[in-house]
Amino acid sequence: MSSLDDQYNNFLEELEQKPDVRKLQAQLASKKTAAPSSSLDADPMADILQMAEEDNRISRMRRNPVALTATRGDGLGLEEMETDVAGDGPLTELNPNDLKRRVLVMKSGEADIVLEPEKALVYTCFNTTYDRAALNRADVWHQIMVHHDGKFKKDEILEGFFTLISTEDFYPVAYRQHTNIDFFLVRLCSKALVKLFDKNLKLAMAGSQDPVKLTVKLNAAKFAQGQIHPPTKLFAAVAERSENAVMYGFSNLLNLDNFRKHSEFEELCVFLGNRAHLELVCSSINRLEEVRTKVNAIKLTNNSIAHISPLVAIKDLPIQTLDLKFNRIKHPASLRPLKGCGINELYIEGNGIVDVPGYVDVLKEYFPNVLKIDSTFLGSLARKQTQVSAPARIGGDDEVEVTSAGEIYSCVNGIVEDANTFKKFKFNTKWHMVVVVHDGRYDKGEVLDALATMLDGFDFYPCYYKTYSKQDEFFVINCYEALAHLVQAKLALRMKNTNELISVVLKMNVADFKEGQVVVEEKLNNCLVDRFNDRCLDLCSLQQHLDKIKFVDFTARSTRTLSRILSIAGKKFGPVCLVIRLRNNGLKNLQALSALFGFPKLMSLDLRYNELSTFDDLQGVMKNKIKELFLDNNPVCNAAASTIDYIRHVRNHFSSIERLDGMPLLESGNVNFAQNYICTPEAYKFTESFVKHYYTIYDSFQRSSLRDLYHAKAQFSMTCNFGQSKTMDSHQVRLNAYQGKSRNLLKIANVDRIISSLVVGNERIANVLVSFPKTEHDFYSFRVDTPIFRPECVVITVHGAFKEMANSLLSDDFVLGFTRTFYIQPCAKGLGIFERAIEFKIFNDVFHMYTLSTYGRDQVFKHHDEPEQSDPFVPHSEERENTIIVFQELTRLTRKWCMRCLEESSWNLKVALNIFLKLYEEDRIPESGFDSATAAAAAASTQTQKR
Repeated sequence: MSSLDDQYNNFLEELEQKPDVRKLQAQLASKKTAAPSSSLDADPMADILQMAEEDNRISRMRRNPVALTATRGDGLGLEEMETDVAGDGPLTELNPNDLKRRVLVMKSGEADIVLEPEKALVYTCFNTTYDRAALNRADVWHQIMVHHDGKFKKDEILEGFFTLISTEDFYPVAYRQHTNIDFFLVRLCSKALVKLFDKNLKLAMAGSQDPVKLTVKLNAAKFAQGQIHPPTKLFAAVAERSENAVMYGFSNLLNLDNFRKHSEFEELCVFLGNRAHLELVCSSINRLEEVRTKVNAIKLTNNSIAHISPLVAIKDLPIQTLDLKFNRIKHPASLRPLKGCGINELYIEGNGIVDVPGYVDVLKEYFPNVLKIDSTFLGSLARKQTQVSAPARIGGDDEVEVTSAGEIYSCVNGIVEDANTFKKFKFNTKWHMVVVVHDGRYDKGEVLDALATMLDGFDFYPCYYKTYSKQDEFFVINCYEALAHLVQAKLALRMKNTNELISVVLKMNVADFKEGQVVVEEKLNNCLVDRFNDRCLDLCSLQQHLDKIKFVDFTARSTRTLSRILSIAGKKFGPVCLVIRLRNNGLKNLQALSALFGFPKLMSLDLRYNELSTFDDLQGVMKNKIKELFLDNNPVCNAAASTIDYIRHVRNHFSSIERLDGMPLLESGNVNFAQNYICTPEAYKFTESFVKHYYTIYDSFQRSSLRDLYHAKAQFSMTCNFGQSKTMDSHQVRLNAYQGKSRNLLKIANVDRIISSLVVGNERIANVLVSFPKTEHDFYSFRVDTPIFRPECVVITVHGAFKEMANSLLSDDFVLGFTRTFYIQPCAKGLGIFERAIEFKIFNDVFHMYTLSTYGRDQVFKHHDEPEQSDPFVPHSEERENTIIVFQELTRLTRKWCMRCLEESSWNLKVALNIFLKLYEEDRIPESGFDSATAAAAAASTQTQKR
C-alpha cells in the first residue's frame, strides 16, 4: 500500500478518537497548500480534510435529504441525483455521456460512492493519451465502462479483464450491469490501467474476434471514509470461513471453494486467478491464529488458480491436505515453489497438470511426505489396494478375514465417544466394518439408498455386504472422509421413506488388505467393458450393470461413483470420444459431470430419462464445447414458462449447443418451432391420426392406395407459383412438371382449361398424385390448423415442407413449401360391434406449392426420424446420429453431404469413407460441401485411417 494511503488510515484512526472533529479540522487546515489537487506534490492532509467533509455531506444526505437539497452550495439538489443499487430491478440502458451525479449504494454495508461525471477525465479508444498524475491519484475512484452491447455477460467480461491483468493489483468495485454497457470502479491500480491504455482501451474476449471497447473515466468519484477497502473485505471473508469451518465441511478444514461467490463480495469482484488477489488471501490465512492452531486442510477448488507462488506464504503452516481441484494449473513444475511442503494429501483433479506424462513422479519428488494424490494412494499398503492385479486376479473376490475386534465408535445418548480421536484414521489403509442396526424394519436396498443420499459427495463403496435379521454389516476401505461425515452426524442414518434415524456402529482396523480381495478401481474399470463403440460411451441404465458386480455395491446416481467412472473412462477413451449417453440413471444433478474435462472432443451429451428438476441442477459441467444436448423426459423440461425461456436457461450452462432435445436451434438461439391451432381438444387425436396416416402413405411406394381416402366424387386442385427462369436446368424441368397441372385462376385465360384442371373422382385424383415424383415430408416443419371440427364436417389445413428425392448422389434434393387444405365428411357407419365407428372421406383437397427462401431451405430436414424397423441394415436414429458425428469429424463435410454419403452406403461407415475419397479425388465435391478449410487435411487423415 502507498505511503499516502498509510497516512490516510493512521489519520482516520486518530480522527475517530477526537471528541471535537471540527476543531481538529481547523488545526489541520493550516497545512493546505496552493498546489492543485491533481498534482502528485499536493499535501495529502488537504485531500483528507476534503474527503472527510464529503463523507459528512453524504451522511447528512442519507439522514436528511430534504435539508441537503435546501443547503447545498453548488445548486444541485437531490432530485438531480440518481440512486444505483446493484441488482435493483430489470436491466436498463446506460447513456455513457450522462453528466448526472449518481449515488452507488453499497449492498455490503460500506459508505456509498458518489459518481461525479462532470469532474472526470474521459478516455476512449480514440483518445489514449492519459494524464499520468490523475492516473496515480490515491484519493479518487476511476470508472471503467465496458461497451458490450448485450453480447457478453458479467462473468465473461471479468474473465477478459483478469486474463489481461493476471498479476497486477486490480479490484473491480461496485459492478453495475446494463443492457448495453457495464461499469465498475477501481482504485490504486495504476499498472493495470496502464495495461488497458497500452491495449488502446480494447479488451479481447474469449471466443470472439472483435474486442470490446472501453471507456475510462479518471477521477470519477472521491474516495471517502468508510468506503469499501478490498484488503479488508478479503481478510473478513477468509476469517468468516475459518470461524465457521464446521458449516463448510469440517472444523479442521478451511474451505475456500469458489471463493469469489462469498457473501462478503457483493460489491467486490474477486478472482484468485489474479496473483495479487491470491497473495492477499494467503496473507490473510497466515495472519489468522485460528488457522495455525485448528486447521490442517485447505480447499481452494474452482478458483481458476494458475499462479502457485503466492501459496509460499502458507508453506510453513501445519497443512496436511491441499485441495487444488478444478483450477488452471498446467504443469507439475508450477508447484515447485511449494517444494518441501509437508502435505500428506494433494488433490489436483481437473487441472491440465494431470495430462502431463509422469506428473505423479514429479510431485512425489516435490512432496516427499505425500501419501495420496487424488484417488491414488502412494503408501506401501495403499499401492496394493490400487494396483492392477495379474489377469487371473482381476476382480478378486477373496473374503476379508477379520483379525481384530478393532476400535469401536458408536453413539450413546447423542454423544459419539472419542470422536476427537477419529482423525488418526485419515491415512489408514485397512478394512473397516460398518454395522447398520435396523431391527428388521429395513432391507438392504433401503439401507444402501439412505447411505447413498447421505454420502453422495464422498467415496464410499460397501464391500462384502451381509444381511442379518436385526442388522446389516459390510466392509469399506480408503473412505475416511465419508466415515468422518458419519461420525459428525452422530452415527445416525436417516431412512428415506419413514424419515426415521437408525444407528450405525463403526469398527475400525478390523483387517489388513490382502492381494486377491476386492479392488474398487478394478470393479469400476470392468463396468466399462463393451460400453465404448464408434466413439460413443454408452452409460445408459448403468445401475443394471453395476448390480451384476459381485461383492461391491455401487449406486449409479451417486456423484462420486459416476464421477469416478467418467474419470476412468476419460483416461481410456477421452481423446477420441464424441458422444456420451447417460439415460435412465436417476441423476438429480450434474456435479459428477465435472469429470468431463477428460473428454476434449465431446460433442453430444444424452441426459434423457433422469430426475433433473431445476435449471440449477444443470450446474457442474465445466466449460465445454457440447453442440448437442438431450434433456427431454426430465422434470426440468417443465420448469420454464416458454420454449424461449427453456433454451435461454439451458444455454447458461451449455453455451455452445446447436441442437437441443433433437431440435436445431436458430442463430438467434431459439428453436425453430411452429404454433398449431386446434379449435377443440377433441380434435387433437383425429387431426394427428389423419395427418400422420395421410403423409406416411403419400411418401411411401403405396401412394396409389390414397384413392381409398377420397370420396368417389371428391375434388382436387393444385396451384403453384414458382416464377420463371431463363435457363432450363434440372430444377426448372421439375418445376415445369408441376406448372402443367397448376390451376391458378389468375393466370389461366382459357375457360375450358379452368374446368379440365379441376380433378374430380378418387380414381383420377389417385392417378394425379401417383404422377408426382417421390417425396419426403418434414413432419417437424408442419403447422397444422383445425378451425372446424363438427359431426358433419372437419377442415384441416397443413403447412410445411417436402423434398423430392435426388435421383443420384450428385443430384440435389429439391425442397418446396406447401399448404394443403382437406375438407372431410362422414360417409358411413359401422355395423354390429363397430356400430360406433364412423368412416370419413376427403371431399375436397386444395394443394398449393411454393419456393422456400434460402433460410427456409436451411431449416428443414435437420431432424432424423426413426428408420423403418423392417430394415435390419439401417441403424436406429441414435446410431445414425453417432455415425454422422464420427463421419463429419473424419471428413469435415457438411451435414448434408455426410447424409448423402452415408445413405448411399446404406449407413456403412467404411463404404461411406470410400465413397468420400473417390469423390474427393475426382474433385466432385463443391467447396460448399465442406464445413471448413481443412478439407485437404481431413482427406489425408481419412486415407491414413483407411489404410
